[in-house]
Amino acid sequence: IVDEKGVTLTDEYFANQYLKFIDSTGVYWGGYASINKEEVGNGEILTNTGPVKPRQGLTYFVIVDSEKKKISANELYKYLSYKDFRQIESGDTIYYVIGNYPTIAEAIKVKEKLEKDGVKTDGVGLTNNTDKTNQVLTPEQIKEKLDKEKKDSIAGLTVNPPKQEIVFRVQIGAYDKKLSPKVFKDVPELLSIPGPDNITRYYSGSFSTIEAAASRKIDMQGKGFESAFIVAYKGEKRIPLNEAGAHMVNENDKDNINENDLAKTKVDPEKVKFKVQLGAFKNDIPASLLDIFLELGNVQLKRTDAGLTIYLVGNESSYESAEALKKQMVEKGIKDAFVVGEYNGSVIPAQDAITLKKGTK
Repeated sequence: IVDEKGVTLTDEYFANQYLKFIDSTGVYWGGYASINKEEVGNGEILTNTGPVKPRQGLTYFVIVDSEKKKISANELYKYLSYKDFRQIESGDTIYYVIGNYPTIAEAIKVKEKLEKDGVKTDGVGLTNNTDKTNQVLTPEQIKEKLDKEKKDSIAGLTVNPPKQEIVFRVQIGAYDKKLSPKVFKDVPELLSIPGPDNITRYYSGSFSTIEAAASRKIDMQGKGFESAFIVAYKGEKRIPLNEAGAHMVNENDKDNINENDLAKTKVDPEKVKFKVQLGAFKNDIPASLLDIFLELGNVQLKRTDAGLTIYLVGNESSYESAEALKKQMVEKGIKDAFVVGEYNGSVIPAQDAITLKKGTK
């Protein structure tokens, strides 16, 4: 295929045209400088030649909140203007943290600076970047690590407190109920924040440039989050994209920070399905169920992170049809059958699938 000048149109050309077609920020239409260096999650650096490996060994963060302690939504929401604000898991708790520092001394100094600026903090923790685990440190552990750093002469480093520059994030959804993490299994650098309006918003990534945010936005749309869009924060509040230096190609795509993003949230309807779970077993299927499964002939298997095998039937577009299928399974002798949802191939609670379906109409 050639253009009007007889120049061959390559696959790269068509890919770029597709990016222009689906992008409303103008990034893929030119007019923006190329990305030279951009920090992404885990301390990784993205350059024009590709990503550089993230920090290895141990790094430290400042804890500002956890799901169990619950500071006010207003307080939590304003942290979105900190570029290195993120959420991590430790045990069965999700913590909201700031920073990714090479020494605990830096983390302590940042913690003190944040508290001086009126930011509430709730301790210090560490990330083992080798096995991707996180640990909340006790006061005794903090003292022990500080003493070791002083002994090793690595604690006297200059500390750069978190800056409140313009931060771009990609919002992938807003819901009036908190959804299962399984819905967002394939979302990198996920951050879920309950807002002061009782709506939980979900974000992917934190970027210094709109170019990097635009790339993530397109990636999220490809994963089924069709209404993913870029938001900007500065000085503990959200600001319009034009104030952040972005140029919108389409007048209809102007950023309206007062818009109802709950109603705006949409996902790909083809990625939301309902199924009937017949059972979940770690070892062999009970003999009483095996004959029924063989008779059905279309039983689907999914493995969980816990080592269980889930057995499912159906691939319904509505909860009602899945409920009817469940009744058939009960009549066949599978008394514990129940309806579940599926999104992007992950099994999720049926109620979450119903919530996602509201955003497909």
